[in-house]
Amino acid sequence: MKILITIYFMLVSLTFSMGAEFTENFENNDNDWYINKTDKEEISIEKGNYIIKNLDTEMGLSLTLSENISDFYAEEYIWRISGKENSIYGLYIELDTSDRFYFVFSNHKIASLYEKDGELGILDDFETFPFLSNDYNSIILLKESQSFTFLINQIPTDKVWTISNGQIKKIGVYVGDSLNLYIDKFSIFKL
Repeated sequence: MKILITIYFMLVSLTFSMGAEFTENFENNDNDWYINKTDKEEISIEKGNYIIKNLDTEMGLSLTLSENISDFYAEEYIWRISGKENSIYGLYIELDTSDRFYFVFSNHKIASLYEKDGELGILDDFETFPFLSNDYNSIILLKESQSFTFLINQIPTDKVWTISNGQIKKIGVYVGDSLNLYIDKFSIFKL
């Protein structure tokens, strides 16, 4: 495990030293981000944040933010949440088979889920991750070939997942019911 963590630290250093291919600080909407206001969602750009408000009291909200994923790929989200206590939020990875992998947060815990044919199962149940802040957190998705992992506030999680059937089609955020997600910065890195 130590070797794998060392490799990922080296990859992160390499990725950040080469610079971002795309960085959004949400000062305006020059890049035509999805904006919408209904009785179920309110999505806007205000004061340097991409704000995703899930107004639904019973259903989660998924919003695609990335497509055209390369072989070596990294994304960083700097975000914070407000709203319903114990709600679930996080990232999802959708494959070309329509299966979805979810990396989710609730309070100071993280978990991973997998959805296949509409059935959602737990891959890794919720465990405390002590390095989460009550304010903004940096979430980095690192993908190399068919494997991927996450870093939270520059600390690697102890899991590496491998895609055995399919290719990543898109990546997005999942926002639980009655929850607001404020994305302060979004960056994409590719080799």
